[in-house]
Amino acid sequence: MERKNCFDFIRIGLCTRLLMQAPKEASKNFIIRHINLFEELLENIGFEVSLANIEKLVSFKEQLEGSEKSKLTEKENKDLKSLLERFEFIVGAEAKTKNIYVMEPRRFNSEYLLNSPAKLMKPGTFEKLSDIAKSDVKNACRCLLFGQATAVAFHMLRATEEVLRNYYFHHKKTQ
Repeated sequence: MERKNCFDFIRIGLCTRLLMQAPKEASKNFIIRHINLFEELLENIGFEVSLANIEKLVSFKEQLEGSEKSKLTEKENKDLKSLLERFEFIVGAEAKTKNIYVMEPRRFNSEYLLNSPAKLMKPGTFEKLSDIAKSDVKNACRCLLFGQATAVAFHMLRATEEVLRNYYFHHKKTQ
């Protein structure tokens, strides 16, 4: 699972509207900067279809970069709006295929459960665990965040088993 910022979805819409309604006196640098931002946001969110159809907007941006004028001409402004109207339809269609899942509040900090399970333990404890046990604790934390109690128990028991195995081999030194 990949973490995405919901605000990036809003920023795509804002960027689209900003470019579509750019004033005639907008500088080319302003337009180029926002087309770059638009492309970056699409990459961050993973809108592959939209990125596959962005070539006309990118070639328009390259034409602007090659131009010596600092402001958009009337024709360039009209072309930009036309490109974005078509592209807005593609982005909107792709957005319908994406889902956002919201985590319900839990007893523990969601950020810790998802990204920093070491912070749920005494300092230095997590680092002493083997890689297998660390992985199982991380998985248990994610399962707890998603409300999967049976999976939490499974992963915590596996982590406990790994810790006990390492403890036994450390003190007995035999198989």
